[in-house]
Amino acid sequence: MRLTAKLSEITTVFADWDWIESKDQSSKWIRLIQTWNVWMWNFKDRWDKARYISEETFDRLNCTEIFPNDCLVSRLPDPVWRSCLIPELPDRLITAVDCTIIRFKDTIEPKFFVYYSQSNQYQRDVDILCTWATRKRISRKSLWTIEIPLPPLETQKAIVAKLDQIFAELDQTKSEIQKNLDNTDELWKSALNQAFQGDWEIVKLWELADLQNGYAFKSDDYIEHSKTLNFRMSNIRPWWIVDIEYNKKFLPDEYAEIYKEFLLKNWDVVIAMTDMATSPKILAVPCIVNTWWYNVLLNQRVWKFFNVDETRIRKDFLWAVLSNSKIREWLASLWWWGLQINISKKQILDLKIPVPPLSEQEKIVEHLDRVSKEVKALKSQYQSQLDNLEELKKSVLDKAFRWEMG
Repeated sequence: MRLTAKLSEITTVFADWDWIESKDQSSKWIRLIQTWNVWMWNFKDRWDKARYISEETFDRLNCTEIFPNDCLVSRLPDPVWRSCLIPELPDRLITAVDCTIIRFKDTIEPKFFVYYSQSNQYQRDVDILCTWATRKRISRKSLWTIEIPLPPLETQKAIVAKLDQIFAELDQTKSEIQKNLDNTDELWKSALNQAFQGDWEIVKLWELADLQNGYAFKSDDYIEHSKTLNFRMSNIRPWWIVDIEYNKKFLPDEYAEIYKEFLLKNWDVVIAMTDMATSPKILAVPCIVNTWWYNVLLNQRVWKFFNVDETRIRKDFLWAVLSNSKIREWLASLWWWGLQINISKKQILDLKIPVPPLSEQEKIVEHLDRVSKEVKALKSQYQSQLDNLEELKKSVLDKAFRWEMG
């Protein structure tokens, strides 16, 4: 007979977080552990983002201190069932909103639970008990009713040791595949950088094209579905062609006529001129737009190139030049702070770019197109391998908790 127990039956502490407001925080003393520290079954330190409270605040708020080998379960955001064990850290610790503290009795090996919390069965049990308000969440009271398998302690330790060994090997394989995946980006950057080695005419961009930004559509403008879409910052992808299927936001079809000056044409080149992040990420990223059968209206934070002199420069070559890492880095270095990170229209149009003959541009574009397809195929292959490893992990876990592992 398989022995099981509810979480409430095998814990000495099953506590909610402490409510710590910004006004309660200080620059040092007792560290506040948050949901983003509870990574996918590993503690993610992120000490550079650490927050603290004073000892006086700790006493005043009657906080619950957490210790090494305590388990934290993040109940928000998704995936709400993830957990981790607290490692040895130099600070005293408490935890904050939407983390549950679990301190186990000596009848269970804490890491046994962390492994079990990665299994399909546990995740199904949690999902059944989740509620949806603004987002997915499980309450502490629901969480502690969940039953977990509870074999003898020696069996638990044997299972943990076996899983440690298998997962170490799988993680090593995953690391190697991830390195290969990352290298595909370097392959693409290298191809872009090497494509522009010729002794060609150098021309300021304003001689070849102009820039126009989009319209400031508001959230009230969006509707559930139509044939008219808004192209926004979130649609930007640093690749040859961006399908408008990404992050669809629909607008009323009559907007295509009302705001026709902001319509994108198929194969238009667009560029991100702003970035809401604290450091440039999408800033100065260009892409070519595939509008499919939609009417696509441009958002104000993205600019399109128009009046492109195609007797001198191909649109896809223009994209390739702007995607060159040296030009991207130079453009990104020009950013300035307003309400967000920006570069100006003038900074873009004053950019000096190489302009070979159209026949040479065609050869460069064809070469980059071949490299692009090769890189995409490699990315797909490596991502598939990573996905298969995750499935293998699930299979190993399910087998372990059916007591089928040798």
